[in-house]
Amino acid sequence: MHEGSAFCGIYCREKYSSMGVKTGEIWLAGKEGGKDVRLLEADFLSSDNRQAAEVTAKQISRATGLPLLEYVSEDREGAI
Repeated sequence: MHEGSAFCGIYCREKYSSMGVKTGEIWLAGKEGGKDVRLLEADFLSSDNRQAAEVTAKQISRATGLPLLEYVSEDREGAI
């Protein structure tokens, strides 16, 4: 279990499963270069996984007080 004070926010990101289905993941963002930790994965075959992850992340954000952050993919880092 990770201590909540080690994180500065929460964010969602999409990823493709091994079956080619988009899954929605919720991550805790580590403070000051700390490691991000995946909290959960939404992987429903008949549902919008990204929307389910975003709704859940907003609920977790409200409950924990951690701000909801925007995920910037590795290939977009440093882009202007």
